[in-house]
Amino acid sequence: MPFVRELKRERLHFLCLRLKTSRTGAEKPGRDHINSFDKRFEKERNPTGIKKVKNMSDLRFETLQLHVGQEQADPATDSRAVPIYQTTSYVFHNSKHAADRFGLADAGNIYGRLTNSTQDVLEKRIAALEGGSAALALASGAAAITYTIEALMHDGKALQSGTSHNFGDGFARAFNIQYTDKDNKLSYVYQTSWGMTTRLIGAVIMVHGDDNGLKLPPRVAPFQTVIIPIMQNKPGVLDKANELAAALKAKGIRVKVDDTDKRPGFKFSEQEMRGFPTRIEIGPKDIEAGTCIVARRDTGEKITVSLSEIETKLPEILDDIQKNMLETARKHRDAHTFSATNYEEFVDAINNKPGFVKAMWCGNVECENKIKDDTTATSRCMPFEQEKISDVCVCCGKPAKALVYWGKAY
Repeated sequence: MPFVRELKRERLHFLCLRLKTSRTGAEKPGRDHINSFDKRFEKERNPTGIKKVKNMSDLRFETLQLHVGQEQADPATDSRAVPIYQTTSYVFHNSKHAADRFGLADAGNIYGRLTNSTQDVLEKRIAALEGGSAALALASGAAAITYTIEALMHDGKALQSGTSHNFGDGFARAFNIQYTDKDNKLSYVYQTSWGMTTRLIGAVIMVHGDDNGLKLPPRVAPFQTVIIPIMQNKPGVLDKANELAAALKAKGIRVKVDDTDKRPGFKFSEQEMRGFPTRIEIGPKDIEAGTCIVARRDTGEKITVSLSEIETKLPEILDDIQKNMLETARKHRDAHTFSATNYEEFVDAINNKPGFVKAMWCGNVECENKIKDDTTATSRCMPFEQEKISDVCVCCGKPAKALVYWGKAY
């Protein structure tokens, strides 16, 4: 910008000259001369001559479709183009910054479904072109109906654990996917999508785990029990442990024997940390008495079981653990599910009571966006069993259409 710098110096020269001549009484540079320079300088500073528009409604349709949503230039590049960033383009200063950004506690983009800077521009542009107050952009295959499994973690945050989508024929029409029907005519296919992801592993850890480590439900645990021989160097102890493992495997129980050289106390702590539902302790005195000790991971309880009954008793214990863990998680969810009938109650519950908040909704996206902006909470699901805790929307007060579970999510 050397020419602009020269113009600035020339402008300063005129101002200094005016000050000097006013004191000496000499003839002042003409006002027209100054105005001419000002116009010349403005043209160099803003060569396009485009004026800032205060009211976007004053723009024509052709201009709106090019510029709405990106009125301010990118501060880093001065570009007016719509930004398209890859996820790796976003840098997190530390782990807390990343956690706050993904938890929607910090304003900014992570290029996901909730904070997509490119989609944000598109939505603003569509709203301006249609004369609406807001728009919501969805993928071409956006589901007509979506079913979701919403889980509540120990810290009160929601986690979407699985989804089932009925796409209708929207995706097929967008990509021209057709088939020949029974009438020998081309028809668009109706599609569904079903899926659960590895986030379920995190859900299991966060819902059931404790300060001692994992706590795995028997039906998903890689090993349902671990046999720990006590004083395994004594004659017959390790043989009895392997014999017991073979008998349990024959009953369909997933079992392993920890015959490492570690001390029994270390083995107990290690298997507890790994979350295996049960462990079986067996040593010389147990073999002599014809019994073994079954320790439950969920309650810490130790049960003395006869070796002649272990093949039938252990499956019963595993079933009880499965039911107990499910019921414990259900009680936690119910104890952390609250109701709100007005916006003040809703905001207070969302901000001060970790968990789900049940509230009525009018169905308008404006209310959903306001709730997200005010509290960072999002609509999690509409339960099959609908309750009517109020006649009006918790946000706007208009007639409500459905009960919605709201919550903060990862």
